Amino acid sequence: MLFEIAFARGEQILNGLPEADWDDCLHIAIRRQRRHFDAQLPDEILPTDRKIAEHVANNLAAMLHYMKLNAPEYELIHSPRVPGYQWIASGEGDFSLGQTLIEVKCSSSNFGSADYRQVLMYWLLSYVSAIEQNTLEWKSVTLLNPRKNYVVDLSFNEIIEVTAAGKSKIEILELFSSMAGDFALKALPEFKL
Repeated sequence: MLFEIAFARGEQILNGLPEADWDDCLHIAIRRQRRHFDAQLPDEILPTDRKIAEHVANNLAAMLHYMKLNAPEYELIHSPRVPGYQWIASGEGDFSLGQTLIEVKCSSSNFGSADYRQVLMYWLLSYVSAIEQNTLEWKSVTLLNPRKNYVVDLSFNEIIEVTAAGKSKIEILELFSSMAGDFALKALPEFKL
């Protein structure tokens, strides 16, 4: 929950609000948590938590500001659309800048396999949409951890080369499409006439 509060505060900083509106941050964080989790929600933000959230928010804003300075031709987009496919619903990423997906994690540990699987799924969904609907395909990903001030930049082609056991992007797409279709068929109840 503290990460969501810090994330909301980081957005305030990016939008030019130098003084924190903690009530708004808490309201935004609660709305986001209710959408995804059945979490215990606080009534207030304690002073210590505010200090931590402000530190993380400043790191997040500085990281995103630096990325934007290095790519001035692109707009920094908050909550970019991640397309759906078959039974997989569309969703939202954290940020994007051009063809770079920016995913924010706020953990005391390093980025892990679940983080990489998540962004690979986002790439795969963008690739399907790019082929079927001529939309944007993510070309790279930046993982940010504003809590630890970590940044990892990767090209999706490099990730695929390491993880796909020699399969091409099209072969990955065909396998994914087959698996998604098989899952959907198995999930449907049998009807007898």
